[in-house]
This record gives sequence, structure tokens and C-alpha cells, in this order.
Amino acid sequence: MLQAFTAEKLHDHGFGRQTFALEKDLYPKRPSCLIFESELSVDEVHKMTGIELWIYFARELMSSKKFADDREACKWFAFMSFTRYYVPLSTNAPSSHSEVLSLTKGHTALGIWHLFM
Repeated sequence: MLQAFTAEKLHDHGFGRQTFALEKDLYPKRPSCLIFESELSVDEVHKMTGIELWIYFARELMSSKKFADDREACKWFAFMSFTRYYVPLSTNAPSSHSEVLSLTKGHTALGIWHLFM
């Protein structure tokens, strides 16, 4: 699914339908998904903005010894397991996207990629 999504998004932005090879496709004896655990606690993450999270994780991943051999060839897809939505106690549902985001902790967006390009 990620390969199809990537190809369609690149196409939408004028780059044609391109995608990436999974690590398993390149190195059959290696796992196709590596698990990386951040040094941040969930409480620390929930106090950070999306931009602060993106910058922190980009630096933490890039400096990790776990990926030292393949750093130049890697494309990073990260799935965060600490994002939480806190349902308001009132009976009124959030009325805007910004209100939903204000109730969401540990959230970051995909659109920050250009900061590091």
C-alpha cells in the first residue's frame, strides 16, 4: 500500500509514478521492517509540537548506529504509536480541523519533509 500511495502522490506532484524497493526485495535474508524505539517517553512526546517531533525523530534516526550501514540508501517511513486523541468531556463534537488537532497529542504531519531537503 505504501508503494502505491507513494507512486500516486509523486504522480500528483508531476514526478511520474515512481516508487521504492523494500529492503526485503533488495536483501532477501534481511527483515523488510526494522523497529526503532525512541529514547523519548510518551509524556515527553505529548509535550512537543509536530515540528519539534519531526526534527527530533529525524535527528535520532539519522544518528542511530542501527542504520549506519544503509543510511545513504534509506528512505524513511515512520509509524508512530504514541499519537492520542483526547475526547472532549463536553457533548459538543469538535467543529473544525484545528479543534481536532488541539485535542490530539503526539501528532506530526508529512509535510515537514522539505525542511531537510
